[in-house]
Amino acid sequence: MATDTKTQKMTDVTDNFITYNYDGEQVTVSELFLNTTDWYDETPLDITVYDNIPDSSIFTVKITLESGKELINQTQEINFK
Repeated sequence: MATDTKTQKMTDVTDNFITYNYDGEQVTVSELFLNTTDWYDETPLDITVYDNIPDSSIFTVKITLESGKELINQTQEINFK
């Protein structure tokens, strides 16, 4: 999620990010989660779509574990201008 720091509006930007699957093909994060059962400890992400991200944003990442527990973390405010 990206939160606009001026309006507090939240936007789901999951599909703005891409990574690469095990075959080296570019996929969105959503596609990777749907088609992958094994995970690396680290997964590099690239942002490819910017038009729906506010100029000043806080990004929130939420991961739900198989146990049902959630891990949530936020960035500091990021200014894109």
